[in-house]
Parts: sequence; structure tokens; C-alpha cells
Amino acid sequence: MQPIALSVNDRKILIFDHLLREDSLQKISVILQNTPYRRNEIATPDSEEIKHHSIDLQTQHLEQLGLLGPSNACLALFDSSRSYKIFRQYVNVCFFGDLLLPHRDSELKNNDVTALWYLNPLWKREWGGETLFYDEVNGASVAVENVPGRLVLFDGKILHAGKAPNRNCYQGRMTLAIKYYPIPG
Repeated sequence: MQPIALSVNDRKILIFDHLLREDSLQKISVILQNTPYRRNEIATPDSEEIKHHSIDLQTQHLEQLGLLGPSNACLALFDSSRSYKIFRQYVNVCFFGDLLLPHRDSELKNNDVTALWYLNPLWKREWGGETLFYDEVNGASVAVENVPGRLVLFDGKILHAGKAPNRNCYQGRMTLAIKYYPIPG
């Protein structure tokens, strides 16, 4: 489980591949594709008119899907100096034509970490759907490809945006975000 290590503005990004077996990813995908999503997720408070599909999950859902253990194990590799607790977990689905805006998952004063799973069992490079991470000075500086079963952990203070699929993709881009905050002490 050797991650790819990147950074933006000295803030860490770790990319993990091959954590899930293909049959497990297929099972997770079927469950999540049959979930009733609502178009209610916004990127920032000032973009309230721009919404995309999402559904909040409970921690027990992560356990049932087999995603909690690998997420927590990778979090320990991301930062072994602190203990963390989950404060939100949800699935986003976006389609061609949806607009996903740059945002931060954490206030700049916090040390929150986001774990982002790419959960489509099949995804072609030409379909797009990457996640862009933005440098504070130079703009988009890291693009992480949507690879089936990939897990990306990153500092929640990094400005980032998921990109919608391209026109040649006829399915939704499905990601699961798990947001952690450090436990004081």
C-alpha cells in the first residue's frame, strides 16, 4: 500500500490505488447507483443556486460497504501524529453539464482531512471527471484522475474541484467523501 505523494502549497495529497477488489467495487457501485440522491449539495455558501446530486451516509454504511477500514488505515499513513474522527460522509454524483465549483473542505484555521473515493467500477480517461487541486498563486496545479477504486486523502484546506464527466460519458461520476477532524489532545 505505497501511495503516490503530492502536495499543493506544502499541503499533502496521498493517492492510493488497488485497495478494493474489482468484485467489491462492483457491489458498492450497484448499491450506490440504486440510492435516491437529491440535487441539494453546494460547493460554497455564495453558490447556493448551483447544486449537484448527493446523499449523506452514516458511519455504519461505510462499514457495510467495506470502506471504513481502508479509509482509516490510509488516514494513519497520511498523519500518524493525531487521532481523527469523522464529521461527515456522503456520496456525490455528477453528470455531463453539471458544474462543480472550487471550494475548501476545511476552514483555514482547522486541520481537517478529506478522504475521497472514486467508486465507478468502469471509467475511461477520455470521460474526464478528474479532481483539480489549486495552487494559491498559479491556479490549477495538480489533476488527479478518476481511477476506479482510487482513494485520495488530502488536507481539507486545499482549494479543489471535482470536474463533471465529458459529453462522451453517459454515466454519473460517483465519489464518496469522508471528512475527518483531529481530536483535540
